[in-house]
Amino acid sequence: MIIMNNTPLLLATVQRARQAYPSLPYHNTQHMDDVVQMTKELIRLVPRYTFSTQQHELLVIAAAWHDAGYDHPAANEYWCKEAYSVALFVQDSQREGLELDSEAYAFVERAILGTIVVPPLQRSTLEAKLLHLADIGFLFVDWQTFWRGSMNYRVEEQPDTPWVEFLQRQQRFFAICLAEMQTDGLLLGIAPSVIGQYCAALQQHMEQFVRMPEPVAHTAK
Repeated sequence: MIIMNNTPLLLATVQRARQAYPSLPYHNTQHMDDVVQMTKELIRLVPRYTFSTQQHELLVIAAAWHDAGYDHPAANEYWCKEAYSVALFVQDSQREGLELDSEAYAFVERAILGTIVVPPLQRSTLEAKLLHLADIGFLFVDWQTFWRGSMNYRVEEQPDTPWVEFLQRQQRFFAICLAEMQTDGLLLGIAPSVIGQYCAALQQHMEQFVRMPEPVAHTAK
């Protein structure tokens, strides 16, 4: 397969994924950028032997395409939205003549399907675990990113949920994400001290989150 090494070929692949993203409050190119950035950060944190150089590139590609076509009507014809994103990537790579073998396609598919957050979960592989942690990575960084992502998610997915109920739902979700960072982070070989920093950030956000009044603006800035 082609080793892109952050060349224009890889950048072009990511850019084409960008064009397939909607302009929704949460599922948009900002979310794509966040996941790509977190994927690169996690790649640097796992032991070097965990993934090959080729797989590093495939993880970045999977991050870029993981929510592509989120609002396309054609996505309803697939068993899950993520499967449609995989199909879009396959179509694009074949159209552009990328020299990917069957295992490369399977790797990207496993990674993207790892971002499914409702049962049945598809996270039996390390690539699936890493991309899932990257997908929820906004929870583990600075407060502004956490708040923006959480509020934009509310506008898009739960606009009619009363504020107190939304806070309670999200606290349960955050607790699950906290446990996933602890368990899957260790399985990926991330240093316990780094995992601890991520988890401490989310715990601080959770404490502040429950004290926040309902925002007036529809979308967090």
